[in-house]
Amino acid sequence: MAFVKKNKYFYMLFCLILLTLLTFSASSQNRQEFWSKITISKKINNKWNVGGDIQYRSQENYKLANGKRFENDLLQSIRFTVLHKISKRHQIHLIFSPLVYFRSFELDSNDNIIDQREYRWAVGKMQQHTWNRIVLRARLQYEMRFLRIDSPNSLLQHRVRFQTQATLPIFKWKSGRAVNYIIFDEIFVANQQKQMFLEQNRFYNALQVKLDFLELNVGLQKSGQQVKKEWIKRNQWHVSINVLL
Repeated sequence: MAFVKKNKYFYMLFCLILLTLLTFSASSQNRQEFWSKITISKKINNKWNVGGDIQYRSQENYKLANGKRFENDLLQSIRFTVLHKISKRHQIHLIFSPLVYFRSFELDSNDNIIDQREYRWAVGKMQQHTWNRIVLRARLQYEMRFLRIDSPNSLLQHRVRFQTQATLPIFKWKSGRAVNYIIFDEIFVANQQKQMFLEQNRFYNALQVKLDFLELNVGLQKSGQQVKKEWIKRNQWHVSINVLL
């Protein structure tokens, strides 16, 4: 029982990866995308941390399947986040995002761009554990999404996200600088118009270069997403930069 308790994050990650493989096997479309993200965070004291991030995503014309993932805009976003540590021993944090704004550009079957805007707020809990130099993390987050806010057909969606992540060290300098390998899986369960469904599943792996106040992550992500009862597989190049003030 002690072994299972210490390694519960590995079991969670394994189960989510298995679910990801099943999701991808059911996908009927393949789309090529590029995702980027810049995060800036500031430590106020030992318990409080504030920050924000901006994201930009682009996509190919999936009907042409030409692989030009930088050709069309897909998403722009901005988010503010507050992090509060409630347990130093168990590395437990509360996450609160009071303001999140998304603007997405989806291509329909006639090559028209559907420009949609969304507001959301989120609250969650994150727990971290170090085992044999491997950093294991689990995060549970609830989101209230106000979709199509600029349309008469606006929607309210409740969504729960569960992510498990492992960070494996590759090389570390004495100064604290390091190169790591990151792998995570995240599932999204949504409730919209009184219907609950598995909305999305993401599998991510990347190399991380960690400097004094900067983290650079470059990797690949595969996402399975349910759109109008159809599963879409999204293949994403992923680049993110975290700046620690």
